[in-house]
Amino acid sequence: MKPSASQSGSNNACQHLSIANSKIGEIMICPECSVIHLSLQSISIRLDLDAFSELAKMIKHAQATIEQAQEQAQKFSSNQANPSNDLHDADPLAHEALLQENAYPYYPHKVH
Repeated sequence: MKPSASQSGSNNACQHLSIANSKIGEIMICPECSVIHLSLQSISIRLDLDAFSELAKMIKHAQATIEQAQEQAQKFSSNQANPSNDLHDADPLAHEALLQENAYPYYPHKVH
């Protein structure tokens, strides 16, 4: 960890130590006051350790939700592009049971 260049010369100022950085920002901590300083481009947020932990959990949950939605969208797209796969993979007994229960519409075409 390295001290941040933005610290002031005052004795009471936080000594920010950089603990992570990327092209979008930097995360620093003040070991004396246990405050996390999250800087994202032009936004700066100060969080205590518990709040930072909750933020990290929330972001991880959001990322997992996004990945799950993307996987479902890909499956849907591939099923739409190749709909015959659904019929080959389906259980014929389950298909017949759904027809009997009218669980989905089935309209036989009349031949003229």
